[in-house]
Amino acid sequence: MENPQQELEKQVMELKEWVAKHPHVAKDMDDKLLRRFLHSCYYDMQKTQKTVEEFSNLRADTPEIFGDRDPLGKRVEQAFQYVNLAFVPISGNRRLWIFQINDPGFQKFEHVEFIRIVILAFDAWLLEESSLQEADLTLFDAKDISLKIFWKIHLSLQKKLIKYQEEAMPIRIKQMHMVNAPYFMEKLYSLFKPFMSKEMSEVLHFHTPNSDTLFQYFSKDDLPKDLGGNLDSLEVYNKGIIDLIHKHSDELKNDGLWKTPKK
Repeated sequence: MENPQQELEKQVMELKEWVAKHPHVAKDMDDKLLRRFLHSCYYDMQKTQKTVEEFSNLRADTPEIFGDRDPLGKRVEQAFQYVNLAFVPISGNRRLWIFQINDPGFQKFEHVEFIRIVILAFDAWLLEESSLQEADLTLFDAKDISLKIFWKIHLSLQKKLIKYQEEAMPIRIKQMHMVNAPYFMEKLYSLFKPFMSKEMSEVLHFHTPNSDTLFQYFSKDDLPKDLGGNLDSLEVYNKGIIDLIHKHSDELKNDGLWKTPKK
């Protein structure tokens, strides 16, 4: 009788063979990435194939996010002046994805560049990381967001990002949290809600400034000190993300990375 690891490797080989024959999927995905797709889809081969195809096609069809990327360029450097990112392994074999706008006055924020930097960091993580988590949780810190966001948001781009997050990213999103959410945040959410699946809408939680409701979901040992926890600061984690992007800059510069081949 085969052990679970042998069965997994058989599935990886089956998926590789399917990728090689299928004209509408990227051909540069290694075993590590295919293994992650299988894991994110709970080893359902049909669902995995559909996710891989969405991943490849959405990347190819959304050049405003996935095209013209220079990981060491000025745009990335400028975006990191107002963005803090942290991808933190926490208790229960989970990973916490933290996105913080660090922009008092909300002057520097650019929606397109914010999305590009988040995806760039996620791609660097995919290139680096092989561990598989049972659950992924996202946390967006809205501490510096002002009403100006209504003039800065690109709804068409946000719709594409939500589709990519829900249908293509090889992770298992179980909860989404927004902390320091100002009074108008639910109004903003109402603009995004039509693009979201019912399942995603149901796992979204808002936490108002100075509330302690976040600790109903996380212990202090699972949060950085900026959010009232015992872990390192977001600045430390953010530097690790920047270092990771620099480490994989050659692969990330490749304009065809994980995209459906052009006809």
